[in-house]
Amino acid sequence: HERLPDIMFLFDCSGSMNDSPGEMFKGAVPWSEDSKYHYTLLGAFGAIKWLRSTRLAPYLKINVVPFSNTTRPSGWKAYGQLEDALDKFWTPEFGGTEINMDKLSPELNVPSAVILMLSDGEINNWSVIREQFRSVISKHQLSFIQIKGTSQTKKDAESWGVQTYTVNKSADLNNLMIDLTKQAYVRHTSGI
Repeated sequence: HERLPDIMFLFDCSGSMNDSPGEMFKGAVPWSEDSKYHYTLLGAFGAIKWLRSTRLAPYLKINVVPFSNTTRPSGWKAYGQLEDALDKFWTPEFGGTEINMDKLSPELNVPSAVILMLSDGEINNWSVIREQFRSVISKHQLSFIQIKGTSQTKKDAESWGVQTYTVNKSADLNNLMIDLTKQAYVRHTSGI
């Protein structure tokens, strides 16, 4: 049996991800229900729900990696530890936008991973980390989602042959994340 690739959610949780004119959830969480961050959560949880529905989730590991002022990987968590990984979603920093490669690189020392990466703007230290980032993701299946506009990260990813997507409406983000997960794992679902 071929081992399933693990899945990583590498996502921007900078302050601009919470920019929205909407009403904040009443005391429960520090973001609004129509923020880009909220739709990121819907997409990630939708992708995990799909993996559960196909009965693939118990056979792979999940790593949730928010980046803002710091990069905070959950570490690779098996299905029984899923809640430990998902906890990272509940504590966004809403600060700057940087990726710390000293934190990210060790996490990508796995045989193969599906990486769903998303950001809504420039990654401030991109010019410094670009080549190291390219090297560590080279053996993995990266999909990069740009929320509105473009960025140097998106342009570089395209030049490397990475699948890139631009989402102009936050509400489309969750469907895209689910679709990308399906595309990455569909060949493993035959017979299910």
